[in-house]
Amino acid sequence: GGSQTDCNGNLTLDVCDIANGTNLDCNLNLMPDECDLASGTSQDCNADGLPDDCQIFGNDCNSNGVPDECDIAFGFSSDCTANAVPDECDIADGTSPDCNANWIPDECDIADGTSPDCNGNAIPDECDIASGFGSGFSSDCNGNGIPDECDMNSGGSQDCNLNGTPDECDVASGTSEDCNGNGVPDQCDVAEGTHSDCNSNCTPDECDLASGSSQDCNNNSVPDDCDVPDGTSEDCNLNGIPDGTSDDCNSNGFPDECDLTLNDCNQDQIPDDCQLDGNDCNGNSVLDACDIEVTGDSEDINSNGIPDECECFASNYCTASPNSVGAGMNISHAGTLSVSLNNCILVASNGPPGQPGIFYYGPNQISVPFGDGTRCVGGQVFRLYPPSFVSNSTGAAYKALDYTSGPMASGPGMVYPGRVLNFQYWYRDPQGGPYGFNFSDAIELTFCP
Repeated sequence: GGSQTDCNGNLTLDVCDIANGTNLDCNLNLMPDECDLASGTSQDCNADGLPDDCQIFGNDCNSNGVPDECDIAFGFSSDCTANAVPDECDIADGTSPDCNANWIPDECDIADGTSPDCNGNAIPDECDIASGFGSGFSSDCNGNGIPDECDMNSGGSQDCNLNGTPDECDVASGTSEDCNGNGVPDQCDVAEGTHSDCNSNCTPDECDLASGSSQDCNNNSVPDDCDVPDGTSEDCNLNGIPDGTSDDCNSNGFPDECDLTLNDCNQDQIPDDCQLDGNDCNGNSVLDACDIEVTGDSEDINSNGIPDECECFASNYCTASPNSVGAGMNISHAGTLSVSLNNCILVASNGPPGQPGIFYYGPNQISVPFGDGTRCVGGQVFRLYPPSFVSNSTGAAYKALDYTSGPMASGPGMVYPGRVLNFQYWYRDPQGGPYGFNFSDAIELTFCP
């Protein structure tokens, strides 16, 4: 039928228009192109007067029967790269990668901000991270959607040990320890000096202490094994433990066992100066037992374990002779025999009222008849003036001793702790016998501090 038609009304058969070149028939359907276009049999999307189906060859990459420029012009296809090729074709033939399979070339995702490219490698970050894309160019150990190298470069994550892995991932995976839970690998805490590691075991000291791998007996937050080597603490017994943890009875900062070498005279494993209270009667800082048994500096005649110089005791000896009022006078003492207290009073009882007498003393004990009685004190004797009279009311004579004056203060008659002296009262008794004088019995006094 096309051979007898005149679609353009030029009074010439279409086949003749085509044959003599008056009209084109690019699609060889025996119909002039202008009639194909006019009738809608063919489209002319680019308005160049040629049916689209004559321009598709090499210009319809997606095979949809529409020239590529028309796909792009009318928005059927995007061309984000502006290379006049629909994006889907760039992707299909590998001209442009589409790693995230969103049918948009990666460079466009990056350019318009749809996908970040923090490391500038022209690959969207999500593709760098995804292990299914190639070999997975970037890791994302913390799962925040940002390649680790970008986290570290931006400061969002630290990499204190420079191993290319964010610290929090080193810690989470166990590659690095974080004993103090501060999010920083222990080796970095130590290397940066923010936490001490005195024993160089790459573990912060506070963790060594918390875990019990190091002790801190003195609670100074320094492991004991560092206190001793660096000289902060002494270790006199070389047991690796600072001295402050052992008994220190004398509070001198050294364990008792280290004080014993020159300070344990009785070998009881307790420093002597911790036992002095109540056991050093003469105040010479030596235990009484050691004064007696070890050094021999003190005597203990009565074997009671107390140095004789410390004992205050009195013992009567000799026998009084009868006098005019009875069986004779007896001597005793009131107060104490403490030299420091200086409050001793000699008392001679049962004497003839109103008669004078004198107390005297000396170092020796004797028994020599003299007058109407017996002289019981010998050696160099010292009289205690003035005379003491027998009281009319009590029948007793009294003499308060004073160690700070007279013969008792100095010289051979001096009274001092540990001194043993003998005392007697010599008195007149005109009615008592042919000689008119007599003696009391005697008393031995041992003075103490």
